[in-house]
Amino acid sequence: MRTQSGSFPSLALRCLATVAIVLWGTSVFAQQCTPVAFEGWEDGLPGGWVGSAGSAAVVVSAGGNPGGYLRAEHSGLVGAQTSDPLWTGDLAAADLTTIELDYLYETADLLQPFVRLRQSGATNGWYYFVASIGVNDGLWHHYDVPVNPIWTDQQATAAGWVDVGPPNVSFAETVADVGIVQLSASAQAGTQALGIDNVAFIPCLFADGFEESPTRTN
Repeated sequence: MRTQSGSFPSLALRCLATVAIVLWGTSVFAQQCTPVAFEGWEDGLPGGWVGSAGSAAVVVSAGGNPGGYLRAEHSGLVGAQTSDPLWTGDLAAADLTTIELDYLYETADLLQPFVRLRQSGATNGWYYFVASIGVNDGLWHHYDVPVNPIWTDQQATAAGWVDVGPPNVSFAETVADVGIVQLSASAQAGTQALGIDNVAFIPCLFADGFEESPTRTN
């Protein structure tokens, strides 16, 4: 996967922290969690992201976290998606372990904001619901979504991923051949807006091939 050019704003301060594993009191591995893909919409361009499920998506130059951001509007399902090679393909080969993103629930509370990975439009893919309700409080909310390319379906489900059902393929097969990345939520009534910012794919494999990536919100 390519790394998108441009500056990494406040996200970089979170991502460039050194990760160390301590085994029996001895540090055996350290790695910097530098994004392999990042989009903060600072250049005013959509960067390969388009509205999903009929949403209209536009880049807004101010009001992001910080700077520019992507704003999606729609009734029902509202959000954006991409099939750009920067974000798709064999994410297992890219050692992806965390998807980071910021959401702003601009006009109302939104139900079940999520991240969705799909092989193609012919498969339903896997969802990760980052919250049960996205609260319209005027604040940006940051989320870390755990990904482990070697998880079985049972392990992925235990970590919070949801198999949407047929037609679908396993979690490992999906991560190894992603065709669509979708970031969305459900509007409760009428046309609503979802702000999206600081989307990043983070590789941070530990020495033994296992990792823990808890979800957090602010």
